[in-house]
Amino acid sequence: MDIPLISATGLRGLPLCRSYVCVTVDLLFVKVDGETGVHTKRLHWAVGILSDGRADYLGSWHESDAAGAVWQSIANDLKAGGVERLRFVMGPDPVGLQVALAAHYREVTGLAALVKASGDASLDSVLPGHRGYLELARDVSSQLSRRLKRAGARHGSFTAPGAAAALLRRSAERYIRGNWRKSPEVLLRGISKSAAAAHH
Repeated sequence: MDIPLISATGLRGLPLCRSYVCVTVDLLFVKVDGETGVHTKRLHWAVGILSDGRADYLGSWHESDAAGAVWQSIANDLKAGGVERLRFVMGPDPVGLQVALAAHYREVTGLAALVKASGDASLDSVLPGHRGYLELARDVSSQLSRRLKRAGARHGSFTAPGAAAALLRRSAERYIRGNWRKSPEVLLRGISKSAAAAHH
């Protein structure tokens, strides 16, 4: 289903979906014009995987100087957007994410639910029924990351972080519609194969 998105400047439109099996958070460096020249800014962006295996772009957040503030913003915005349940979260700072999300999503911390998004992260401790979702989430995030980096590089410097967030949203939406909007049956078949392989 198509959903409204969160941008660097706050919520837009209707709530997000109520439940995501996995949410991945990634980081992108963009160049932003300032009074003293061009500066590099950090934008965190997130993708959620639904129980039918489809992906949703959830938005992006501008990192401030306050330590951990971006994780709190992500947690608060997801909750305010109508997300009621998260099972797994992957990102560059698992501890920071866990602390921020715990106030809203206590089940995220209950079953070794926080997994690093790096390529060498082990999913062995994850139940086979969920492993396929996390593998899918890593695939979507990895491929989308490359696309967003190319889009940012082609554009050059932005007038403000919000302008960069808008470009990321448009690029992510197009990519997800074209590559990760398969029928639920196709996606779940791949997830089922992953779970079956884990049993052997």
